[in-house]
Amino acid sequence: MNFISILEPEKVQDKWPDRAPAYFLDLNIDQILKLIQEESMDYNIAPMYYQFPDRESMNYRREIYRDIKQPEIFESQQKFSENMRHSNHMERMHVAKDNEIQGCMWRTEAIYYYCMAVRELYEVLGNALSQNTICSEGLRNLYEYLDALQKEEAYAKMQEGVYTIWDKIKSFRYTLIIQGNRLVIKEGVTQKKYEDFLKDNFGQYNVAKNDHMHSPYLGSQILGNMEKALLMAYFGKYPMLLKEIVSFAAGYTNYKKEELLRLEEEVQFYLSYYRFQAKCIRQGFVFASPTCEEEKPMEACGVYDLALACVNYLQDKEVVSNDFTYAEGEQFFVVNGPNQGGKTTFARSVGQLVYFTKMGLDVNAVTANVHYFTDLLTHFSVEESMESGQGKLMEELNRLSPIMKQNCRNAFVIINELFTTAAHYDGCIMGARVLEHFTGSECKGVYVTHLRELGNACEGVVRLAAMLDGTAAHRRTYRVIRNAAELDGYAEDIVNKYQLSYDDLHERLKNPAWMEGGNASC
Repeated sequence: MNFISILEPEKVQDKWPDRAPAYFLDLNIDQILKLIQEESMDYNIAPMYYQFPDRESMNYRREIYRDIKQPEIFESQQKFSENMRHSNHMERMHVAKDNEIQGCMWRTEAIYYYCMAVRELYEVLGNALSQNTICSEGLRNLYEYLDALQKEEAYAKMQEGVYTIWDKIKSFRYTLIIQGNRLVIKEGVTQKKYEDFLKDNFGQYNVAKNDHMHSPYLGSQILGNMEKALLMAYFGKYPMLLKEIVSFAAGYTNYKKEELLRLEEEVQFYLSYYRFQAKCIRQGFVFASPTCEEEKPMEACGVYDLALACVNYLQDKEVVSNDFTYAEGEQFFVVNGPNQGGKTTFARSVGQLVYFTKMGLDVNAVTANVHYFTDLLTHFSVEESMESGQGKLMEELNRLSPIMKQNCRNAFVIINELFTTAAHYDGCIMGARVLEHFTGSECKGVYVTHLRELGNACEGVVRLAAMLDGTAAHRRTYRVIRNAAELDGYAEDIVNKYQLSYDDLHERLKNPAWMEGGNASC
């Protein structure tokens, strides 16, 4: 009975982080998590996604998620959650009671659904184990825990007691007869149909219209004065059932196991992602269960930006996927290419791939083999802040400094458009130093830049390019491929963007006002 958590194999996370990591915004994981959270609105699952697990926990989760994706196991975990939620709701009602009898009934119902949650999950897991369809250590340990719980004398007594009382309550029938200003309660039921009774007494309210009955007594769960009087009148005549309910409820005030309360919360991590994933698959997206084989190259086929895909689906736009491979000795992709050509989108898609692999979940690709990384670090270009009084270059250096100073060995690093305001020569020197630092720390990553020279900055760096379609229109393909050429194909695009063509320069040099303004940066 070694089970303590469905997220960690040998420890319990006492407190989850209260804020998202910095890379969430850079990689648009915050947008994805918002959609995942919508699949589990009764629970705050976001903090579980803020904590980067270690290698052992990553593998532990991946095995559990592979099992949970089986329809029978998924349904059993979902049913467990539903029963636990109902039990918790009835416990809260018990606390808010203003009537002892009703409060005891709510406590009894809470215990009943708690036992139902345990029993049904236990039976499904036991059946799956007998058929060898469960492979994960976590679910095997969970079954062993539930098996031991079923054999505990105190739990077995509580379960037997609540089932006995619940059977009596479910078989409980009475007839309420209205005679003038008198109400008569009799045990059992009449021969007359309930539909006819409703029509005779409440026909003006259409409570039985079109064979769709509506109880005229539905309303607040808190008893009204007449309901309290009727209840007391009935139990005054049949006191034994009342005594049994009150005695049973009073005997169990702290009956829920800490491990099962934690399981109810933690299993939402998997259930919400699976529901989100299933919805994405219905929309045409693909997911892969990644492998994490260190002896093989890190690579992926058909990787795409999941956040962008969710947005584009609503706008009926296509999302382009890419393939990549880090061959032996390769550590960094330096990605060049035209503006709006898909470089940043490619970098985000790889970052998301690394993140969801690390979390032990399926990933945004057709196939993927992803190595283990200790951390995920990002540095994306931002607009210059007018409040700081610093230039954009200084702001970039200030944000880059703590990333480079911390122990980043074996991290995955994504840098997007660094040193854009520096002189070309200075940008190349500083960019090369950054790459040398991270490759020397055994990191892998993606460096998106307009500085083509960084493709040859140091050992372990390989150049990729965002491609154009080769036509005069220079249409973007959003495909990123290996390219060792000088990439002059988009030079005309850059010249036109910054108005540096011969005609543009000729027109500007003819303008005396432009010369006097001192804006001769070209």
